[in-house]
Amino acid sequence: MKISNYLGSILNGNYSQCLHECLESYILNFGSFEDSESPAMIYISAWKEDKNEIIWYEFISKNILKLLKCDYGDVSKIFSENIIHRIVYEHPNDKEDVKKEVISKNQLKDTRNILRKEVKLKGSIDAVYKLLLNDGRVIWLKDNARIESYNEDNICLSIGSLTEVSKEMAAEEELTQIFNTASDGMCVIDINFRIRRINDTFSTFLGMKQGEAKGKYCYDLIKEQFCNTSDCPINKVLCGETKIEYDTNLTKYDGKLVPCIVTANRYMSSNNDLLGIVINFKDITYRKKAEEERIYREKLQGVLETAGAVCHELNQPMQVISGYCELLLISANTNETKTIRIILDKIEQMGKITRKLMNITRYETKEYIHGIKIIDIEKSSDSKMIED
Repeated sequence: MKISNYLGSILNGNYSQCLHECLESYILNFGSFEDSESPAMIYISAWKEDKNEIIWYEFISKNILKLLKCDYGDVSKIFSENIIHRIVYEHPNDKEDVKKEVISKNQLKDTRNILRKEVKLKGSIDAVYKLLLNDGRVIWLKDNARIESYNEDNICLSIGSLTEVSKEMAAEEELTQIFNTASDGMCVIDINFRIRRINDTFSTFLGMKQGEAKGKYCYDLIKEQFCNTSDCPINKVLCGETKIEYDTNLTKYDGKLVPCIVTANRYMSSNNDLLGIVINFKDITYRKKAEEERIYREKLQGVLETAGAVCHELNQPMQVISGYCELLLISANTNETKTIRIILDKIEQMGKITRKLMNITRYETKEYIHGIKIIDIEKSSDSKMIED
């Protein structure tokens, strides 16, 4: 063996010549790459296929040791004990349809053999690990590796590299948290009108879990007036618009109509390709109710002021007419008395109307003619106050 400072175990063990030669070649090449002072974090790890044991390392870049702040022999332990979770991104159908699989630390332990069989079959590893280190740091490492199997030895080699993606993943986590905890409903829809993602608020609105909504056509779940028309936000975005905002009523899972402000923005890929739209649904039920109450109060105030003015202006002439009628009754003959009594009855009716006007407590209307509405004095006034 031509390798100095070798800290692995395979080259010192009873394994096939093929495995020895291949591994030695890889270590020598990686060592030369390491001598070039490259910032890359490269490694060669190994595991036995017939044993559910943690992996060990045949080669570790000094940059990995520097990042993890540990010795050669502690790397495997840090990875196994300090993993928070592992994420794998897959593209089962197309580049827009990304499947994200998150596996916790305990799940990794329970499914270690299954995962190893999967990566062996696939021939590669493309995963992201979140680690909580002993010094309290949280880091994200992207793992890209090629898998080689040596069936005669029951050994698998992983020849790969690590890239720290802490900033990128932290940003993604923050965006995900904002997305899921937003008070407004949010939804991502692709250009084929399929729902790719909804947040917790919109999940509650629809009455279904996030996974149940994914992949369904938006117009089957978000039933509103612009669906399947040229005014649909997706159709408008496809025609070149970048942002759309409008008011509409959305049907909640229980059939209740909810007034919303809808804002739709273009959803672009890193290559500036149009992937779909991100829609924000803002429930404005309370705002609508407050606005309706404000308008109602303004109308009621207008009615009260008008009624007060009318009553004030009518009371004096009504009193004068009533007084003259009483004087005329003294010297009136029979026919005149009947006429005066009729006038007094009408004055009394007008008095009741003015009392109703003075006791208006709410705003109620009724149909008049040609679609015109007028104040419904009977319904608007407080009859108990009038009787008292």
